[in-house]
This record gives sequence, C-alpha cells and structure tokens, in this order.
Amino acid sequence: MLLTLGLSTPLFAQPESTIPTIAVLTFRAEGLSASAAEALSNVVRRNLVNNNHFTLVDRDRADQILGEHAFLQAGACLDVACMVEAGKLLGAQQVVSGSINRLGRKYMIELRSVDVATGEIVALETGEHLGDVEELDEPVERISEHLVARMTNSKGVLIIETKPVASSVEIDGNPIGFAPLTIKRPAGVTYEISAVRMGYHSSKRSIYLTEDDTVTVKLKLSKLPKNRHRPQAMRLWVTGGFPFEQLSSNFDSKLSLEEGNTIGAAVSFGYDWRLRFGLLEFESLLGAYHPDIKTLYDIESVPESKSTTIYATLIYSGSEERFGSFIGGGLAGIRREVGIQFVDHEAGANSNGLTEMITNTTDFELGWCLQLGLEIGILRNLACQIEFFHVQMLSDSPDYVDQNPDDPLHGAWVEAFRSFDRHTSLRFSVGYRI
Repeated sequence: MLLTLGLSTPLFAQPESTIPTIAVLTFRAEGLSASAAEALSNVVRRNLVNNNHFTLVDRDRADQILGEHAFLQAGACLDVACMVEAGKLLGAQQVVSGSINRLGRKYMIELRSVDVATGEIVALETGEHLGDVEELDEPVERISEHLVARMTNSKGVLIIETKPVASSVEIDGNPIGFAPLTIKRPAGVTYEISAVRMGYHSSKRSIYLTEDDTVTVKLKLSKLPKNRHRPQAMRLWVTGGFPFEQLSSNFDSKLSLEEGNTIGAAVSFGYDWRLRFGLLEFESLLGAYHPDIKTLYDIESVPESKSTTIYATLIYSGSEERFGSFIGGGLAGIRREVGIQFVDHEAGANSNGLTEMITNTTDFELGWCLQLGLEIGILRNLACQIEFFHVQMLSDSPDYVDQNPDDPLHGAWVEAFRSFDRHTSLRFSVGYRI
C-alpha cells in the first residue's frame, strides 16, 4: 500500500502557505521485503522534513484515502499518470516515488518527483549500489539529497582548484572537466569531489554545499614513485671478461684474474624480475690441476681449459634507480674441453721433446649458475653491467668423450676433468632495450 507521512495538512485542498505540500509514496522494491522498502522510503521523508522547504502529507490519513482506490496498489505507482492521480487525491502539489531493483548483489535506485498540476517530472535521480541490503540506506540517503536539492532549486557555487593544474575533476564519480572550474550545483547536498592525473595519486574531498554559498575546494595530487609501473622490456646483451680465481681457501683468501677470456651474448625479458637466456664461451689455464699429477704423467705445462655454457637464469633487481645491484641463478648446459701437452720421450734430436697439444671433450652436462653484480643505466635504452658469473657442474663425474681406461694417460684426463668442474668469470656487459 502507498504510504505517506505528513504534518497537519488538509488532504483535499491546497494549503494557503507558500510552502509546497509533498506526498512520498512507498518505493516499488523488487527483491526486498515490504518493511525494507518502507524503511528506505522513510529515508527520503526524513530528508524532506530536514530541508524545511516542504510540508509532508500525513502518512496514516493517506493510507486511508489511497486504500479506497484499487488502481493505487502498494508499490505500483511509479508512472507519471499514477503519481499525478495520487497527488490530486492527497491534495499535494508534488509527489515523490521511487524504485529499487535487485540484480544479484547489485541494486539500481531511481527517485523522481512529479508536479501534480502540470504532470512534469521536476527532478529525477538515479544511482547504483553493490553490496548488502543493509547498506542501502547510505546510497538512498545520498540520492535523495540530490533529489531534494533539485526540487528546492536552491544553488551553491563550487570553485575547484588542483595542483598541478589541468587535472581531471570528477563529482560523485562523474567527470566534469579540468581544473580550475567554477560551477553551480544544487545546494543541500554532500558532494564527493576528486581529482585524477596520470602519474599522480588521486585526491578527493567531501563537501557539503549550502544554499547561496561559495566553497573553494583545493586538491593537491602527489606523484607516484618513479618507475612504479613499468612496461615489460626485452634487452639484448653482449658480454666479455676474464676468468676469476680464488688462490686460497683460507680466511686470508686472495682473489686474482687468470689468463684467458670469456665472451658471450644473452637476451633478457622484464625489469625487476628478469628471465635471461645466454651463451658463454670460457677459456683459461687449468690452475687447479694438481702438480703431482703433472709430474706423474710428464705434463710439461698447465693444461688449457675451455667450456661452452648455455644457461637460463632468473634475476632480481630491486632498485628503481639508474644504479643498482642484482642477483640471479638458474640452470646451465655445460660442454668442457681440456688440452694437455705431454713430454715425448721418443722424440728425436730435432724435436722439442713435447707432443702436440692433445684435447678431449665432454658432452653437454647439467649444471647450475649464479650471477651477482651491478647495473648502470647510461641512456634510456642502454645499460651496462659488471658481474661475477659462476658456473658449476651438478655432478663430479670425470667422464669424457672417447675415454679409454686402458690408456696409460687416462688418469691424467680424469684428474683434469675432475679439476675443471666449475669456473668463475668477471664479466662486463652492454645491453640495448628493444
């Protein structure tokens, strides 16, 4: 049944006062109980009473009159013709009605006011709410404030300034332009004013605008941290460097560069977290080869060692500055090669007494690698790195291609590949972002 709330106002004649008489009809609410619909209607009634610009029709007496008319059923009066007819019966100059429709957890709200004499819609406000039914009073309160403000036709002025200037301004979630702005808005309403700008945190304030008032709203936006949201990127790297040796395992360990070189290339994807695929060619003397083995097998010089490493690593760089550290690790496929020059006891007088350099290799074997270094941004698309790159076999097997246990030099090769199970490089890399 349509319910209205009023003061001591006649129902069949217009009041002599210049204050207009308003009748509020119960909401048409789908998916809500009758008590909930009535409670939300009372939110609108309360706003009209607090506005002091209207006189409300008494609800109990309205129940009696509207109940005698079959076409005015509860919740069925939302179209203009029905609202006009109800207003005439109640002696009201304007009639307010509304509807709430539920779709899942989403509620769609509509409030309207109709002039009884002309049949025109004086004010219409809509809104949505996503949440529980117990929270509906807040959006209904806000929408009814806007409706009442339009009905009274009272205005206030909002002056909106932002820093930086030319930021986009929204009122109640609706874009209205770029600051600075001076706009008139219905008074008696609380507005949610916000400013947004790319690269800045948004800023917002709630302002209650009174009739004939001018309110200046100043919104200051703060910058987002530099490089907070960065697009993914691919870089191509070229590398070069030197073998690195730890001469002692004692606490007074001494580090030095070995003879040899390393070259390579890689491609990486990402920023803070990077996936890197690369190829490394390593060449050095096998300084870890035991001297007693050299003497035992008549090895003239330090064996030469080479390796080809294909790796995939995951690297983390937490710094957002142009200068920062990084660390990473991953898996590698490693192919080793060792070259040894033996003393040739059968050489003639015209010989230097040495055999030619003899080499043996392994197949590609599984290992792991570790990266630790610093990165320096030179230009927007160019960066350089200095890093330690360590590669180590997962297995300590000394097996090699074409091995022959009956070969009298087999022990020399076994010791060589056992000694060459890891290597460390000091590398310099230059990368270009595509």
